[in-house]
Amino acid sequence: MTKAVRRRAAGAAALVACVMLASAPGARAASVAQPDAAGARAAGLEQTWETPQGTWAVIAMGRLESRLNTFWQLLFRPAGTTRWSLVTPPGVASNGGLSADGTGSPSGAVIAGFQPSKHLHLSPLAETTDLGRHWRAGILPAALVFAADAVAVDARTALALVRTEGGALVRADGSITRWSTVATVATLGSTAAGRACRVSALSAVVLAGGAPEVGADCAEPGTVGLLREVRGTWVSSAPRVADRGTSKLDVVRLWSDPGGTTALIEGHGAGKPSLVVAWRRSPAGRWTVSAPVTFTGDVLSTATGTGSSVAVVTSAGWRAHAVEQIAGPGGRWRSTGRPPAGTQAVAFALGGLEALAVHGGRASVWQLGASGRWHETSGRVTVPIAYGSST
Repeated sequence: MTKAVRRRAAGAAALVACVMLASAPGARAASVAQPDAAGARAAGLEQTWETPQGTWAVIAMGRLESRLNTFWQLLFRPAGTTRWSLVTPPGVASNGGLSADGTGSPSGAVIAGFQPSKHLHLSPLAETTDLGRHWRAGILPAALVFAADAVAVDARTALALVRTEGGALVRADGSITRWSTVATVATLGSTAAGRACRVSALSAVVLAGGAPEVGADCAEPGTVGLLREVRGTWVSSAPRVADRGTSKLDVVRLWSDPGGTTALIEGHGAGKPSLVVAWRRSPAGRWTVSAPVTFTGDVLSTATGTGSSVAVVTSAGWRAHAVEQIAGPGGRWRSTGRPPAGTQAVAFALGGLEALAVHGGRASVWQLGASGRWHETSGRVTVPIAYGSST
């Protein structure tokens, strides 16, 4: 047995031990709302993000029309290279989905949380500080909220959004096996900021300047739900977004890195849905808000790059319609049109975009040329999928 195989086996054993612990008598179980049978449809769980060490991607692979045969994978591409590799934490079935974060950690730490599925009612976690070569196992006391940004990590702290108490923010310092509750939907809703929003659910979390900041769904029309903890008190940190007749504004993504915080906000009204991006350089700073862009369908996946670039893949189900991208504050939305067949996510690369197109257990890599046409590269990732293993 090689050293690499032994490392993977040890990581798998640790994660399996955590799952067994979570299933043992006395472990708290949560009532889990499963995605519908058509989907494995993950409403924006797929994402890519850039760090100084390289680019990370969470994508769905397998038989995407079958929830139990769709498995989310974590990929990594080192900076300055074109080769993606599989770094999914071993030992736990990922057909419920993955929520991951590493945007706010200058040390390169990444945390990945497994969404519940079938008989897995809690959410195992794993954390790496060496680009996915080794994973440290953890466990949450409940199931993760079904959102891309359900977890956050920096050099000292991990945060997670869980489904207990109607939605709660929990925190771990130093160990991802010991968690304490920071706030719930009810406690946030009792604050002045929460009452103005009429908080109904939690949708995203980041560590901004070392302090928690959450995205929330608001029942109050035209209100953006962003709340930040300041000296033990939760205050509104929301940008001003022109309502334009929109009845509902949802925070669908929330990133924070040394360059500041970025929020992706989706608006729902009488017409087509729309997106705006808001950027802020410091936790106490003012937001710069983009013009809106309308789109058709759903948000399938999102990407963030250095320089505050943002890209969004829109879709009907798993079929990508288009890629909308914006370069940063002061930039304008630009559409690339329909990406390659099977595209599940895009990533920023070498000043441009590349697409990750999935066909079963294979992901091919496509680059967007200066002419606006996509061309396939030699890069690809093949993942052995154990179809039927979760039935």
